[in-house]
Amino acid sequence: ILGSEGGWLLSRTSLRKRVAALASTNGIDVNLDAVVNRISAGEQLKVELLKMLHRNATALILDEPTTFLTPQESDALFATLDNLKRNGIAVVLVTHNLRDAVRVGDTLSVMRNGSVVATLKRGEAGESDLVRLVTGSDTLKSAVESAAIGADSIQGDARSAATPSISEDRSEDRSEEATEVLSIEHI
Repeated sequence: ILGSEGGWLLSRTSLRKRVAALASTNGIDVNLDAVVNRISAGEQLKVELLKMLHRNATALILDEPTTFLTPQESDALFATLDNLKRNGIAVVLVTHNLRDAVRVGDTLSVMRNGSVVATLKRGEAGESDLVRLVTGSDTLKSAVESAAIGADSIQGDARSAATPSISEDRSEDRSEEATEVLSIEHI
């Protein structure tokens, strides 16, 4: 609230009423007397949403908002986002979680390697279609396999540059197969 009101004097009573009204109108259930650093991540997210609404935001961009939330807090967040959309607030959700995107999004834009590869209305594609769009592969399994192949070549390069083993035998065959995926982006 601080910094958004003009003048030197703040009326705690009127500000509290305004925040309580915003919370009620938008279905945000939060304890207005709670100390923010003592509440859960889900409650802190509600406080952040109220701060933006108090500043008359008409659009919200949430980047991976469910990362630190429990499933129950995620469900509560989605219900809040539905209320905000009904009240005319535009919501942009940036997420790697396909279920979150399908649950919240009216329009889904899929990015791969920094470019938009598709924009779809909800219901135009299922999760398997979205996986294909995100990974460029028909299945998540083939995406993991192709990443493992890349990981194998990376490991091979890393091994050749590594300090020699105790035996100092540089002719040793080091072409082991990859046993783990280093990373898969955008899933």
